[in-house]
Order: sequence, then structure tokens, then C-alpha cells
Amino acid sequence: MPGGAVEAKETLKEAAIREVKEETGYDVTVSDIIAVNEAFMNSNHVYFITFQGQILKSPEVIPAEENILKVEWVDLEEVDRLIPYLPEGVSKLIRRSGARYTLQK
Repeated sequence: MPGGAVEAKETLKEAAIREVKEETGYDVTVSDIIAVNEAFMNSNHVYFITFQGQILKSPEVIPAEENILKVEWVDLEEVDRLIPYLPEGVSKLIRRSGARYTLQK
């Protein structure tokens, strides 16, 4: 699943949309948050915020990204196995309604 850091003056939703575009070439829209997880990785306290999303446009070719070792479509059971920071698995998350995301301005 695409992911990365939030840039200065960027909302969580904007970061999610940008990361998906950079890493996959897909244009997406995101809506509600379906999971918030945290972990301690090396000396960093890391948060994983997973949004519900929808594909708007597929790329002709997935862009080459130096930090991505492999890109492939896999079934949900394989995704559940590959993403340890989502203990319930992606398959259960995508069937939930999620939590509302609100940006206070």
C-alpha cells in the first residue's frame, strides 16, 4: 500500500492522494479514515493512517520509484498477510464505514 510522510502545509488527505499518485500513477480520491495504527520503528514513533479511497484514473504504466522493490496485484488474503501493522487485515477494513475525517480551518 502506498504511504509516506506528510509535507509542510499538506493535509492528511492531500498527502494520501499525492503518495498514491507518486508511487502508483493512479489518480484517486480519499474519504473516511478506516484505520489508525502506530509503531516504534528504530527511534521513530510512526503513525499509519489508512483512508478509504476510490480510483479515478488508472495509469498506462506504473512509474518507476527507487524505494519500491515490487508492484503487483494480490488477493486480499495475501494483502492481510503482508501488512502486519493492520492486525485485523485490509479485508475487514474495506468492509467498514470508517471514521469521519474533518479538517478544521
